[in-house]
Amino acid sequence: MTEKRGPETKRVMVLTTHSTEVRVEQAIRDHMPVSNRVYVGERGVKVADNLSLDTLERTILSARIKECRAQWLPDVVAIIRPHSAKPIEFLDTKTQETVLCRAPATDLSTLDTTALWIRIEEAYLKEARRFSDPYQYADKRRSEIRFVRGSPDELEFGITNLAHAFPKLYQKALSAGRPALPGPRLLVYSGFDTHPPGFGLFLWEEERQWQPTPLFACLLTTLLSANEPRGYRYVSPQGRLSRKSQFIKQPQVLALAPDPPSDIQIVLARQFVLTYFNTGPAKIPASVFNTMPWK
Repeated sequence: MTEKRGPETKRVMVLTTHSTEVRVEQAIRDHMPVSNRVYVGERGVKVADNLSLDTLERTILSARIKECRAQWLPDVVAIIRPHSAKPIEFLDTKTQETVLCRAPATDLSTLDTTALWIRIEEAYLKEARRFSDPYQYADKRRSEIRFVRGSPDELEFGITNLAHAFPKLYQKALSAGRPALPGPRLLVYSGFDTHPPGFGLFLWEEERQWQPTPLFACLLTTLLSANEPRGYRYVSPQGRLSRKSQFIKQPQVLALAPDPPSDIQIVLARQFVLTYFNTGPAKIPASVFNTMPWK
């Protein structure tokens, strides 16, 4: 399978001396540099990604850098004065807010450009909360899972018995051609606001979400209604550095992976299913327990 790669993005430094301006562009993909180019006007030259500001001064500019304006986010600029003791200054061009780092900037001119980008982002994240709408990787806004009906123990007990009642869930994984494959994993998604609880079903393929048969879906939904988890968290919709205002509310997740059952556990689990869901052999024939409940 071909590995899925992220999109290529660009980060730019504009270096200003007393008489000229140079643009250094670094293309990155999956947080790794792809190429570095230095532009004087419209003319660009490919350079190594291990050049420092000091090296650029000596080899390309032949003059001291008065100011470096570095932009790695769409609307945030870091202002560095490499020959000054002044800390890094961040300008949010969307809100027009400026923040001066509380820690002094040291040794920035000797770092290669890739390391310098990392240092800039680290400095920004330490000061980000001082902006009204900062960029961030994670958000502390959350409501931990609570059960408005039932309990986590009852939910885990019920799901374990559901999985054990259908042993083909385990046989399917073990017959996939690779040893020691994981058995069924069920992700329970908490309800929040008007969203009800839900679930995701996974076997040995990490990216594939399996679909339950109508019967199994009905049993799971009934179990979640009797043992209802509520809670939420805020996540970045792109899964990367995003503004706080762009984070969206999502469910909390409970992960359950019942161990393979013994013969007696299979018998007891099937008795539980027939009793708990108030159904009998006429509605759930014994043969259904020998089928694969996920497709």
